[in-house]
Amino acid sequence: MEVVISYGYVILFSAAFPLVPLIAFICNSLELRIDAWKLCNLTRRPNPDVAGSIGMWGGIMRFICYAGAITNTAIIVFTAGIFDMIEDTTTKWLIFLLIEHILLLIKIVISYIIADVPKSVRLGL
Repeated sequence: MEVVISYGYVILFSAAFPLVPLIAFICNSLELRIDAWKLCNLTRRPNPDVAGSIGMWGGIMRFICYAGAITNTAIIVFTAGIFDMIEDTTTKWLIFLLIEHILLLIKIVISYIIADVPKSVRLGL
């Protein structure tokens, strides 16, 4: 859950503060090493449990991706200085909708092209 929250912050607000991905990478790397040390040295070995997928987290991650595309586009169009020469609010909204729809279309096309289960895994099952 901690990794998904960190991923959400990176995806949703990286346009506002571009150093967020670097900071999140460093924090997650440290957390991974600390958790690995705790698992190896402080606890008993966990019992393995079979799971068919990541469950509801897949849907949450997809939602964060879509929300991030919309949020970052809004941050860039409405608060960054890139579109300051456009004073008409309607034009800014149209630019926002155009960029946002292009990003979401690219996301959908990439999701369609790349299979959820690799061919080698599917053949092995």
